[in-house]
Amino acid sequence: MVNRILSFGCSHTFGHGLEDCFVAPNYPGNIPSRHAWPSLLADNLNLNLENLSQPGSSAKQIAHRVLNSFVHKTDLVIIMWPHYHRTCVFDNKDTVKKIGPWMSEFENYYTNYYSDYDAYFEYYSYINFIDKHLTQYTDNVVHLQFDYTDKFKFNWNTVKIEPVYFIDVRDNHPLALDNLHSGPAAHSDFAMKLLPIIEKYVVQKMRNFQ
Repeated sequence: MVNRILSFGCSHTFGHGLEDCFVAPNYPGNIPSRHAWPSLLADNLNLNLENLSQPGSSAKQIAHRVLNSFVHKTDLVIIMWPHYHRTCVFDNKDTVKKIGPWMSEFENYYTNYYSDYDAYFEYYSYINFIDKHLTQYTDNVVHLQFDYTDKFKFNWNTVKIEPVYFIDVRDNHPLALDNLHSGPAAHSDFAMKLLPIIEKYVVQKMRNFQ
């Protein structure tokens, strides 16, 4: 039985730039948008939602967030993994330094130390680790990706990624208020594309429970 959706991800799961999640000139609000795809999905399925995404998150930061969250057997966990080339450094449990190629202060890192292979290895290591971690608490786990990540293949990668990518809808609709993130139509489109997969998943779990 599924009672609640827990969603994890970056700004594209948080709803950065949508009308209730925008602080000029381009900052997100303090709480996730009610117009972001997790809320639309939960509303369609008549489920409660806790959106635990954080703008700018890397796979490492998402893994940290999952590990420090309470997951119950009746939760449906949906993770939309972000760009693979991001990372971060934690000062403590609550303070993190985000590292991304869009940040000029890390140009030296991306020029002299970064490699795609290393980033892919770290990215899929976190995905596989978190998938195995979550099986201790629930078997209701859905993995998504913002973009296609198939440059390197690892034979130890056993995690199934659902074939619905946010990047596929992003360029087909107007941008959000910050002129960078996806607008409400893209979030609605993505939620509708994802709905049959999640709906079938939820219905099957309900049948198993009965």
